[in-house]
Formats: sequence, structure tokens, C-alpha cells
Amino acid sequence: MKTSRILFIAYFSAIGLFLMGITIMGFAYNDKSCDDFHRDHYEEISENLASFKHIYVDKDCDVNITKGDRSYFTYNIKNAEEHVKPVFDVRNDTLFIQNVSRHVTIHFNELKSLSGHKCEVGLNSFELSKLAVHMKQAELKMGNDVTISSLEVVLKESSTVRAWGFNTKKLSLLVDDSQFMASSDLKLDLVKGTIRNNSTISINAAKSIQLDLDDSSQLQMR
Repeated sequence: MKTSRILFIAYFSAIGLFLMGITIMGFAYNDKSCDDFHRDHYEEISENLASFKHIYVDKDCDVNITKGDRSYFTYNIKNAEEHVKPVFDVRNDTLFIQNVSRHVTIHFNELKSLSGHKCEVGLNSFELSKLAVHMKQAELKMGNDVTISSLEVVLKESSTVRAWGFNTKKLSLLVDDSQFMASSDLKLDLVKGTIRNNSTISINAAKSIQLDLDDSSQLQMR
């Protein structure tokens, strides 16, 4: 009987030591994770750009575009990683964005057109009287704080525009094998253009509609 009791106590003592060891290892791991988190903080890098009026975004780039008091770009890096600066080229009033391996934000002082190929672009926080957008195999997202009085959009080869809550008065579209999905609190004054080759557009109601829509495409108005 005594032997059984001794074995019973020894058994649960071993379990207790095992659980205590796991707890200590857990605290040590959490402390290390916290240290790693604090060490790997991010630093924002900002650099000026030559002035431009047009932007071209090339394949595999992820870019956010917003208005600023001057032309410059920003991006974040971990303090532990190698600092590889994105390379931009400005020629003939056009900013060319190519081979950018990280998410960057472009700040413009003036913008007339935006073109993209196999890329992802976001537009946020600005007002413009007019903007022309040309996208090919690309995706464009427009925030609810974007106002463009007159917007011209050309979408080709499975491109997509998603614009929830943006504001425009005049919308000109050429949508070819692509999607234009938008909503606004304001009624459009005019929407015109061509929708073809299995395309879909979803927009608010307009006072004047001048759309050429083929049989393979869809128009949704709210």
C-alpha cells in the first residue's frame, strides 16, 4: 500500500514538473517574441521627385496615389532589412514606376492622367477637375474621399475599377473585357461611352446616358 502511494505521488509530481517547464518555456518564448516585435519596428522613408503631370505604373507594382504639397514618394522598411530604394524615372512630365518590389505611396502636386499595366493602384484623398485613366490587365481602387469632376476611363484585357463612394459629375467609359464597379452619393450628370466583350459596369443613375452596350455585356444602374 505504501509503495502504491509513493508511486502515485511520484507520478503526479512528474506531471507537475512537466507542466511547470512548459509554462516557463512559454514565458521565455513570449518575451522573445515581444523583443523581436519591438526590434522590428518600421521606418518611413520619404524622398522628393521631379515634378510630373502623368503617371505610368508598370507590371507587378503596388502603388497608392494621393495629393500632396509637392511631388515625392514614401514607403516603409523594417529597421533590420536591407534598404533597397525604389527607382523612379521622370521624363517629359511623366513619372514611370517600374520594378518596385514594395508598396509605395506617390504624392502629386498636379495630375492629368494615370496609366497602368498588370499592376495594382489605389487613389485616395484628393480633388481634381479632370483625370484620364487607362488600365490594361490592371486593378484600380478609388477611395470614398476622391472627387473628380470629369473622369475618363479606358479598361482593357480583364482590368477592374472599384470605386465605392467616389464623386464625379461626368463619366466617359471604354470598357473592353473588363469591369467598372462604382457607387456614389451623387447622381451623375452624364455617363457615356462603349461597353463591350463580356464587360460589366455598375454605376449610379445619371441624368443623361449615352452608352453603346453590346449583347455580351451588362449594365447595372442604381
